[in-house]
Amino acid sequence: MAKEVSRFSRDTIDSLLYTRKLLEYDVCVYFLSDNIITASNDGELRLTIMSSMAQDEVRKISERTKFGFKRAIEKGTVLGTNNIWGYTKNNGKLEIDEKEANLVRQIFNIYANDSKIGLKKLSMYLQEKGYYNRNR
Repeated sequence: MAKEVSRFSRDTIDSLLYTRKLLEYDVCVYFLSDNIITASNDGELRLTIMSSMAQDEVRKISERTKFGFKRAIEKGTVLGTNNIWGYTKNNGKLEIDEKEANLVRQIFNIYANDSKIGLKKLSMYLQEKGYYNRNR
């Protein structure tokens, strides 16, 4: 049982491949929200239609997201988290936080210039100096 076709697979071909493979082992799939049973006479036809619609919706969402990111970049707006070390975000614009920026520069210099330090050692070094993430 699957809740809906769009959760089963994002691609029409994959939906058909998976359900056909399951049917080879006498396993049918029941799509609860779409009321489709793959073992029924019209199951594969209905699955094809619903899968195609789900696939198209994924494409549209992707296009809208890319368009939104492009518009934000054109406006100079930073999307996403406010938790960017070395910066504060003010009305979608990044402003340098000098206190944190100095720490970011130190981390960069240590990591770039010490070939024997990895992320774990660097993290331990920072903890010894009393530096933790913002959540602490």
